[in-house]
Amino acid sequence: MILSMLEQEHSRAQKDKIVNYVLEDKKHFSELMKCFFDGETRVCQRAAYPLLDIALAQPQWFNPYFKKFLKKLDEPNNHPAILRNTVRILAEIEIPKKFEMSFLDKCIEYIMDNDLPVAIRAFAITVAGKICKPHPELLDELAMIVEEQMNNPQKPAFKFRAKKLLREKAKIS
Repeated sequence: MILSMLEQEHSRAQKDKIVNYVLEDKKHFSELMKCFFDGETRVCQRAAYPLLDIALAQPQWFNPYFKKFLKKLDEPNNHPAILRNTVRILAEIEIPKKFEMSFLDKCIEYIMDNDLPVAIRAFAITVAGKICKPHPELLDELAMIVEEQMNNPQKPAFKFRAKKLLREKAKIS
């Protein structure tokens, strides 16, 4: 059912239909996740779109999938929408401690990659900041990386997230 919904069209209205359908039954969520992880690029990209709304409504449903998210982020030639939506989800849900450092490494990689779309890099700042916040020494290192990136020409979304992280660091220090 979800696969056919994803193949029909890519629109906000269709995303909302998928979200409502998935939230009716957790079994529908595993079907959507199968499309996200195993579908061809277009299906995966479309499956990523409703995941944020579902993450906000049912964040605990994502707990069994963190290892697969890491693997997905490591796939070569990932479509930017897949990366953007995955990192955006990570910004909104609690990441289990055992996966924090792996996601932090991935986010730092994204922050430093000026060739990536700015939305991915901006969400990576948020995720990395969330992971580092309880660890002042990690937060100091992240702040240095972000400040170094600010020396390069950056788009407003990156600057906004970077300045927000640096303000939060200043409050903690």
